[in-house]
Amino acid sequence: MAEGIGKKIPLQKGGTNDVLHIVDLKNIPLSEKASFQQTVINSAGSQDGIVFINN
Repeated sequence: MAEGIGKKIPLQKGGTNDVLHIVDLKNIPLSEKASFQQTVINSAGSQDGIVFINN
């Protein structure tokens, strides 16, 4: 799931940095949050414009 989210982020930005993506980690088990967050970032290509909440 994290990889899918990350891959969609650049597509949704459409080449602009004016888009902010908020990823809610509320339902992710505590032991998996760091790995999930890193997978999203890696799949997106960078952390620019991505904010994680409930981590």
